[in-house]
Amino acid sequence: MLARILRPRHPATMIPVIRDEQGKVHRSPESIRDAFTAYFGNLYRHSPTHTLENTLLLDKIDAYLNRRALPSLSAEQIATLALPITEEEIKRTLGSKQLQKAPGPDGFTGQYYKTFMPNLSPFMCRLFNEARGGKSFPAESLLASMVLIPKPGKDPEGNYRPISLLNTDIKVLAKILALRLDPYLSLLISPDQVGFVMGRQAYENTRRAADFICLAHEQCIPSLFISLDEEKAFDRAEWPFLFTLLAHQGFPPSFIRLISALYDSPGAQILIPGTERVPFRVWNGTRQGCPLSLALFVLFLEPLLQTIRDDPGITGFGVGELQFKLSAYADDVLISLTNPQKSVLRVMERLQEVSEISGYRINVGKSEAIPVALPVSVLSDITASTPIQMAESEIKYLGIRLPTCPNKLYDANYPRLIKNIKKDLESWDKHNISWIGRVNCIKMNVLPRLLYIFQTLPIPLIITEFDMLQRAIDQFVWAGRRRRVARHTLYCSRALGRLGLPSLLSYYYATQLAQIVAWHSPRGSRRWVDLESGLMRPNALDQWLWIGREHRPLLCTACPAIKNSLRIWYKLAGKCNLTSFPSLLTPIFGNKEFVPGLTTMCFFGVLLYIMCFFGVLSLLYGLFRHAPSPPPTHFFVHMLYNQLPHPCDYFLMLVLGCEMIRCHFWI
Repeated sequence: MLARILRPRHPATMIPVIRDEQGKVHRSPESIRDAFTAYFGNLYRHSPTHTLENTLLLDKIDAYLNRRALPSLSAEQIATLALPITEEEIKRTLGSKQLQKAPGPDGFTGQYYKTFMPNLSPFMCRLFNEARGGKSFPAESLLASMVLIPKPGKDPEGNYRPISLLNTDIKVLAKILALRLDPYLSLLISPDQVGFVMGRQAYENTRRAADFICLAHEQCIPSLFISLDEEKAFDRAEWPFLFTLLAHQGFPPSFIRLISALYDSPGAQILIPGTERVPFRVWNGTRQGCPLSLALFVLFLEPLLQTIRDDPGITGFGVGELQFKLSAYADDVLISLTNPQKSVLRVMERLQEVSEISGYRINVGKSEAIPVALPVSVLSDITASTPIQMAESEIKYLGIRLPTCPNKLYDANYPRLIKNIKKDLESWDKHNISWIGRVNCIKMNVLPRLLYIFQTLPIPLIITEFDMLQRAIDQFVWAGRRRRVARHTLYCSRALGRLGLPSLLSYYYATQLAQIVAWHSPRGSRRWVDLESGLMRPNALDQWLWIGREHRPLLCTACPAIKNSLRIWYKLAGKCNLTSFPSLLTPIFGNKEFVPGLTTMCFFGVLLYIMCFFGVLSLLYGLFRHAPSPPPTHFFVHMLYNQLPHPCDYFLMLVLGCEMIRCHFWI
């Protein structure tokens, strides 16, 4: 109820008038329905010849995919995906389903399926496993109802967003497949793609983009940043390319048959009040409202991203031995190019190549680029050779404005957001909302907007502006009256009997500390961590924090994001008792507090003695288990070691350590 009070209301829920692509105005409900039906009918069959029966197209797709170094599933993963669907999976999926979702054309809600789950689950299990064997669903089961929502801030005569309502049983099957596929997406999708993959977040791309802009601006690297906008991204994905890709990556035939059953003969119908429904056939696209469509789309897009990464004619930012060319959040792709005069043309060629076989198409009118340290003559040549628009000062990527000058990151993003929040607080103040309700208004509406920008922009705040915003929030909570409870009491957790009012500065620090934790991720799992580790060389990013301040080497990076994170760590590590020095994470090698670690030979000698110790333990363990005796070379080396002089210790410890490890695996 509170959320409905705060949500801005649309002036009307009906669609009184629209204008089609030819400029013709439609006013009657039947005419509006027919215009939408014709538009979406053409969209969902934009390439009539691109079907699964077109062998020439399938050969082109196979040839294209064979040239790509795409990862594939292992035998164990294939076996897991190929398992039959069980009643337990159906019950677990229905138990997690939101019951208030609008039903599909059949009218059966999630509440209906959950109430009659004991009776329905055996029949659903049988139905799904028959589809797994190759049978098709009835056409009525795959029908979707499309509701049209006006886009905010756009012309209401021609800008509507379609929302598809699928039948609940079809969504249950799609959700089961999505849950099976989710654990393996991170293995099939490169870390450059952070959309809809478990454990990856949008801030990884925006932080990396900010790092590149700072690097290009500081070192005067001629570069171009292109934000690609795909035209009708999810709707244009063609099924021949998608299903060929799934087979190419090793998906089991039974899993592909289940997905094919969802896309066998789907249809849709436009819901316009006062008119009859006119179904039409869908021939391409991943279905909106389907829990599996997000995973299918990032798989569909991966070959294009791999093509750009592997193309030597496309030059990105090189940091150490790593190359960084692009970052993606689903269809929002940001390409970072050096030597853009040649690279841009190559990118356009690759986009055209994949468009001919997959349906992928760039919306040139919405794609933008910003140059950094690019000579005017080179910029004019690029502008003449590519249809992508050149922005004057900034581009928008994932809701964040990226300017050409890194010093303007704060001014391009925060003042506009703070102004909108204050405007919302003034409008909400007119409603009769209780004191506790006003605290909840801040939590569910203001805090998520601030948390997103805290995460995605690794820059310091202007404390005075956020103090003013915090006072505006306090004034809203108390409805302009005198404060009756201390701020400390308001900010404390509800678990302690307090109100849990958000402290903006504390949330900012928490988001930055979470990214410091991500610095310790394994190499290759997060591209932004690999980038900042390369910018931190010769020091190790995940070890720097744990060396005492008096023993730290000089900081040899100019990356503002790293400096800001380290500044927050220095400020909070001791104040909030986040760690102690020395810590369990304090490195051994290169640490002035551990003298042997300063000498390479001595350090490796210690490691070899440790290897020898564990080798002996493994040998004794094998003997106590009555395992066969190890090969005689082990005792021969051991005998030689007892007779040789001390200067050969390091060499023999290396030989002995390797021999012990070999014996360990042999046992």
